[in-house]
Amino acid sequence: DWLDGTGTTWGSDDGFITYTMPFNFPYYGLVATEMHIGTNGYITFGAGAPSGHYGYGNSLPIPDDFSTIDNVALDGLVGVLWADLDPSSADHAGGAGVYYLSLPTLSVVSYIAIPYCCGATSPANTFQAIFYPSGAFVLQYQDLQQGGSQNPSIGFENHDGSNGMQIAFGWGQAPADGTAMLI
Repeated sequence: DWLDGTGTTWGSDDGFITYTMPFNFPYYGLVATEMHIGTNGYITFGAGAPSGHYGYGNSLPIPDDFSTIDNVALDGLVGVLWADLDPSSADHAGGAGVYYLSLPTLSVVSYIAIPYCCGATSPANTFQAIFYPSGAFVLQYQDLQQGGSQNPSIGFENHDGSNGMQIAFGWGQAPADGTAMLI
């Protein structure tokens, strides 16, 4: 089933949930059983995942093994479209929200028509990450609209932030609408 967290920190600005995956997910040599889904467009895995999360939508270049925001250092991160997003401002009646789908063969996290912080329903972004038991994942971008107060960060890094790949940092490098990347 598709689930959303309207009415919880999950459906809020700067929220996250911890989700137990239906399979073991190999990520940079470790095996993750949980993913932490942040409403600001990032996902983290495993032991390096948060006891908290970034309290604001600030994004950083990826990989980043030295920086912390709000005294929280998150690694094992996939920045799908890490930016100052605000699901609490989304048009929920129109189907907007952050959702996940769990099947034995994949886990999907979808951000549907999620606007930037704070209060307006547009511009909004629709994008998705699909994770497979093999360790592969797909980043998909249906509709990205420039906005927000900082550069969006797209990429992934290992559990100590010492290795990873920056796909985009800023709008000049952002993927085109309709783009999907298999990693």
